[in-house]
Amino acid sequence: MWRETLGIETELIDEEYRVFLQSRHDRSRWDVARLAWSADFNDASNFLDTLRAHSSNNDPGYTNAAFDNLLDAAAANADSARRRELLESSERLMLTDYPIVPLYFLVSKRLIKPYVQGVVANPMNRIRSQALSMQAR
Repeated sequence: MWRETLGIETELIDEEYRVFLQSRHDRSRWDVARLAWSADFNDASNFLDTLRAHSSNNDPGYTNAAFDNLLDAAAANADSARRRELLESSERLMLTDYPIVPLYFLVSKRLIKPYVQGVVANPMNRIRSQALSMQAR
């Protein structure tokens, strides 16, 4: 599809996940990689911090001191409205450089009977069974 639509020749490399975890850091092996990130806590910094200059998850090798400074300022700010502004500014700045191309966003679906209680949604989509109970029917 890339060749037909964009005129770009590609070679797909399929690797076992363990191999990929090591090889993804060698940017001499690839120009484009398909990566995903799932938040383990509900905060925009969970995604943005992966692109800090010295993050071990910064596979594209993105470096922008202004971006890092905005993230540092947000992390040090206790005012939630100001912190949100700083995180939004850092995201806008990063997206003007486009070190990543967001293609899609993962979603989860849960079907839970109305009589099941104690279900608490969380970013990792994990339901803790010890918190569950059944309402009398």
